[in-house]
Amino acid sequence: MAVLRMKEQQFEIDLVIFDKDGLLFDARYFWQRLAEARMRVLQPLLGEEGLAEWCELMGITQAGMTAVDINPSGIFALAPPQEEIIVTASLLKVSAGGDWGVSRQRAAEAFQQSDEQFDLPGALQPKRGFPDIFCRLQQAAIPFGIATSDDYDRTIRSVGRYVPIEWLTCIVTPVDVEHGKPHPDMLQLISRTTGVPLSRIAMLGDSFVDVEMACTAGCIGIGIPDDPGMAERMLPCASVILESLDEIIIQSAAVHI
Repeated sequence: MAVLRMKEQQFEIDLVIFDKDGLLFDARYFWQRLAEARMRVLQPLLGEEGLAEWCELMGITQAGMTAVDINPSGIFALAPPQEEIIVTASLLKVSAGGDWGVSRQRAAEAFQQSDEQFDLPGALQPKRGFPDIFCRLQQAAIPFGIATSDDYDRTIRSVGRYVPIEWLTCIVTPVDVEHGKPHPDMLQLISRTTGVPLSRIAMLGDSFVDVEMACTAGCIGIGIPDDPGMAERMLPCASVILESLDEIIIQSAAVHI
């Protein structure tokens, strides 16, 4: 058992789960670079007008082939890649016609191509408190893992640049569950596979979908948003809202023999 203290509150926990983008890494910078990689591949398929429509649907503000900003509540920020592919395939179907299966396959291939061309190391900007929070938890022998809307490969390549991936007790992505965030499926799966009761799992995230997932699952939801608007959306569900990972104090951990 461990005790996490923050803002004059304390929570008894046995497992800490982190979101990735926006919490461990600067989300907007990452999303902008990834969006630009997608745009370079999709532009020949969709054309300029089709690409502009794609960006608008995804919540991407573009200037030519530059992603100027990303809406944190938009599809690109919140949806898993599988859902983004479906949206993209729909645009391809409308613009080019033809068979739906072909459109979906072309979209999937475009996403795979952009992933292969994507400069992942250049898109990573660690947030304040990371990777220190992982080092502190590891030193205190407190298990921790990740629940992310990103894919598994990019998650291990991102986190693995800063800490040994073996430190993580679990990594859960949308392909592992029937419903992604904010549904409770990810945390319920983690509870089943680790044996840790939901009430003793702390879920940390930068988005309202993270704390809503925690609240629905019966976990402790700790929000660390980037802007006041997101903090306001978190209020109904969050157990506590912080400004950074540095505010979390690890008070103790019991050693079982």
